[in-house]
Amino acid sequence: MPNNVFIPELLSVGVTEKLGKAIKLYNIVNVENLGEKTEGDTVKFISTEYIGDAGVVLAGTEIPKADFTDTTKSAPVKKYAKGVIFTEEEIMSGFGDVQGRAENQIAKSVAAGVENALFAELKAIAGAMAHAATKFDVDEIGQALVKFGEDIDDEKYLLVSPVDFANLRKDPNFIVKTNEKVDSVGEIFGCTVVVSGRVAANEAFIVKLDALTVALKQDVKIKVQEEADDDTVLVNGRTHAAVALTDEAGAIKITVTPAP
Repeated sequence: MPNNVFIPELLSVGVTEKLGKAIKLYNIVNVENLGEKTEGDTVKFISTEYIGDAGVVLAGTEIPKADFTDTTKSAPVKKYAKGVIFTEEEIMSGFGDVQGRAENQIAKSVAAGVENALFAELKAIAGAMAHAATKFDVDEIGQALVKFGEDIDDEKYLLVSPVDFANLRKDPNFIVKTNEKVDSVGEIFGCTVVVSGRVAANEAFIVKLDALTVALKQDVKIKVQEEADDDTVLVNGRTHAAVALTDEAGAIKITVTPAP
């Protein structure tokens, strides 16, 4: 069966364009170019520590100096890939946009893999940025926000499960409000509220803008393979990415353990 429907180069462009839109957190994470790194490599994300407050310096005295202190966080590069099979009948029938369906499904699948990795970084939060609660309500959200200290007014997002959002929206402090960066449902205590099925009931995350980083390949590679034995076409999509919580003070995990 000759394949003149799935053009790898065109599919690659289409899937790449849709990938960012398919990653729900894309516009609130720091996105970097992965470059030529591939599976098995390691990416080092670098951040510079604050040099300290300036003090009063008297005339004729030396100005205090500080060296740059960089901290690095390493993350492995992983491959995210998915293939979809089309039968000869599906291709030859001409029913619907076959190429468009392939683009949509591969973009959605690869994006889900990357987003799962982002949420895995949040679920691994422990120690000082973990907040334990016996119930999920606005009081506990307020208590958790204290962990941001004086930077509590920075741009931030509350990621909640559908179950917990159903209760949260009933609170008088909840404001129905949209956000241009993410698909949000409202705002509470200065947090843009985002509902995600990747958040379990009785857990939530408060994440500052760019606290998470994802280094992505600039394009999604597409491979089209014809299977002569059963007259099908296999369309594979793959990309590489590395993810990390690069600002460990910029995200809070809320875990609820209901009182007995």
